[in-house]
Amino acid sequence: MRKVRKSRSKVCGRGVRGLLPTDTKSYTVWHSMLVRCYDPKFQKDNPSYINCSVCNKMKLDLTLVDFISKMKQIIKHTGDKHVY
Repeated sequence: MRKVRKSRSKVCGRGVRGLLPTDTKSYTVWHSMLVRCYDPKFQKDNPSYINCSVCNKMKLDLTLVDFISKMKQIIKHTGDKHVY
């Protein structure tokens, strides 16, 4: 069974958790993106990520779900798997 949180918690103090299950590849990708951009410990070990940021729209996990869904539709219609 998937873990679904009902509360809107913050990820790295920036990302807003909605209803995206935490045990999915989509959540892992979204969470990792925020860690690379906003976690000081990660940036200390990986200085090339200092000063990177995520647009406000992509700080919402449900925006990522919508984006992935659209990319899957494009792949389905074009057959281009390099889009995703």
